[in-house]
Amino acid sequence: MGLGVVLGFLGLVLVLGGGGFVGFAFGSGGFEECSKLMMVWWLKIDFSGGVGQLGLISWVDDGGSVSWNFEEIDWKKFSAIATYTAAITVIGWSTTTGFPVTESVDRKRRNMMILRLEGKVALITGAASGIGEEAVRLFAENGALVVAADVQDELGHQVVASIISTTNGNNVCYHHCDVRDEKQVEETVNFTLKKHGKLDILFSNAGIIGPLTSILELDITGLDNTMATNVRGVAATIKHAARAMVAKNVRGSIICTTSVASSLGGTGPHAYTASKHALVGLVRSACSELGAHGIRVNCVSPFGVATPLSCTAYNLQPNEVEANSCAVSNLKGIVLKARHIAEAALFLASDESAYISGHNLAVDGGFTVVNNSFSAT
Repeated sequence: MGLGVVLGFLGLVLVLGGGGFVGFAFGSGGFEECSKLMMVWWLKIDFSGGVGQLGLISWVDDGGSVSWNFEEIDWKKFSAIATYTAAITVIGWSTTTGFPVTESVDRKRRNMMILRLEGKVALITGAASGIGEEAVRLFAENGALVVAADVQDELGHQVVASIISTTNGNNVCYHHCDVRDEKQVEETVNFTLKKHGKLDILFSNAGIIGPLTSILELDITGLDNTMATNVRGVAATIKHAARAMVAKNVRGSIICTTSVASSLGGTGPHAYTASKHALVGLVRSACSELGAHGIRVNCVSPFGVATPLSCTAYNLQPNEVEANSCAVSNLKGIVLKARHIAEAALFLASDESAYISGHNLAVDGGFTVVNNSFSAT
């Protein structure tokens, strides 16, 4: 005996199944100006064999004529659509092979999602790994046309190829860009404009950690390189992205990656801390000018997160970085991941934050507003 669940316009309906299968379905629909659309996803799982089928039934009432469509899809490519769409509820079941929900949603199933960046063009720097890679994936999943820029060309091409292979789309491309070179920044923005005709979103994420020395042994050359990447490079991306937005009358969104080190001392290396403090000032200053053009400028400030950059800088494994962060974190019971920062950037990039500008969004679980030295024991 099996149990199915159908979610549609009329609410929740329980359906009894049989034949050793457990079936459940997800219904989602919407009304457009002149037509009605209804879609139902269904899944059957054979517990003994650990296999199943995912199918989609859809019908469209187009002012008198009704058309039906049915297709069957390999269930192993099924993704956790509910993560992105409130209209769909996913119910998980254990099978002998497990229930895979990690692959990206392909183009057909993305029709069931709320695409928060649909029709937007985004440029993301530092896009080949860590926070930038997660942002490329998340922005693309939400309908954006993404130009991923980095100096790590091999990794960047791999990220783009993996997204294209799982989405059956061509909404992401890679472009080499060293943000320390303003000419490369300008060329990357021009590449974006030539390919997509406009630029709606800049996520200026490229950055380095810099020298880990004490202030008494501060490497000034390392300081200069850190400032060139983290401040000068970001300033160049803001400059040329904003020029493109103003020229096209685009009410754009610019997001920069800062850090909890932008608010506190002693939480990062000296050069890094100085650069992130400067970056917050740059964001606020740019916000004050670009608001006249309808362009929002914000930043995200992550707590300690395990990325290839941080792991390499501190010579630690990801689990070690996470353990160190959790030991001093304020918010317990959750480990900060690069995906969390990308989700904050997605919010600032989307129209959901339409009246937010000049803000430093701390993704730190309250770390920068809590003085643990005064906490009750």
